[in-house]
Amino acid sequence: MRTLTPLPPGVRNLARRQEQLITTQQLRNHGISSRGINSKVTHVQLTRVGCGVYDLEATPPQHRSAEWARQCRWPNPYDVYQHRRRRATLVALFERGPHAVAVGLGALALHGIAGVPLDFTPSIVNEFRSARNATDSSQVRRYRHLRSESLAEGIRLSPLPDALAQGLLELSQQSAGNRDALAIADSIARRNVLTGDFEREFAERLKCRRGARNVRWIFGLRDQRSESPAESWARYSCITSQCPPDQLQLTIVNAGGEVVARVDMAWQLPDGSLLLVEIDGAEVHSAPGAVYADRTRQNSLVSVGKVLRFTGGDAWHGQVGHAVARELSGTGWIPGLNPLPQAITLP
Repeated sequence: MRTLTPLPPGVRNLARRQEQLITTQQLRNHGISSRGINSKVTHVQLTRVGCGVYDLEATPPQHRSAEWARQCRWPNPYDVYQHRRRRATLVALFERGPHAVAVGLGALALHGIAGVPLDFTPSIVNEFRSARNATDSSQVRRYRHLRSESLAEGIRLSPLPDALAQGLLELSQQSAGNRDALAIADSIARRNVLTGDFEREFAERLKCRRGARNVRWIFGLRDQRSESPAESWARYSCITSQCPPDQLQLTIVNAGGEVVARVDMAWQLPDGSLLLVEIDGAEVHSAPGAVYADRTRQNSLVSVGKVLRFTGGDAWHGQVGHAVARELSGTGWIPGLNPLPQAITLP
């Protein structure tokens, strides 16, 4: 029986930099013939995922969850979701060939920006083909003035200011797009790239575009203190429920000056008490000793006000804003009337 040869180390190393993807041309560059490629597909060393595009990982992308990543011993299992976004964009790019440019949400994913929807369809510009040449994995767009830059292996994408304008304009046409748009804007704010030149370029790309007014409003709500997409979703639901938080990342210290808690969102009520909201993620409580530490922390929070805790799913579905509005109803709370400092001391 003929022995199946393993993939060359060069192929594995290249695929590792490309979210486990490899192209026909890249395989040929490493000495693997068309017959050899077909053999490796037959023996599931490669999985065909597009025209001339193969995946070294046989698990379908929709089954690549945090639990799957944990079993595969990823250092941070929750990175798998960014992996899926980048992978979808690279599949679309590789199908289109060397003249394809990732734009919009796909370019934002390749730039490492958080908040891009998990189930988005990447948008591609192909400089030498008609916009009608779309595939199931992507949609082809046309821009009058297209700028691009290159990553490793010749991967081309829009510069960050252009990608931001393209992506937010795309989301402005979707029914729930503002929620994701704010998460992206908050992620951009956390990157500390908002120089005068960046904002001018971003504003230039919005001129005379449908949805630009909505995009400017959402971008004006950005806040680098929202530390995750879930916190951004929760804050957006509070804003649209007419109860924007009085403070984000409220720091609570004890009499000795030791920080005992940091709360995602807080409201100062007229009677002097606080309403505190925490957006929990499963990974927050997974470390040894976390349960004991969280109990101590929770006791500290209860001593200064009422605590509401929500999951990322609650934030995604807009439940945070509705719950906070119910709590504030009848208390006399008015937005901005009782501003909170960034830190308070326990009594």
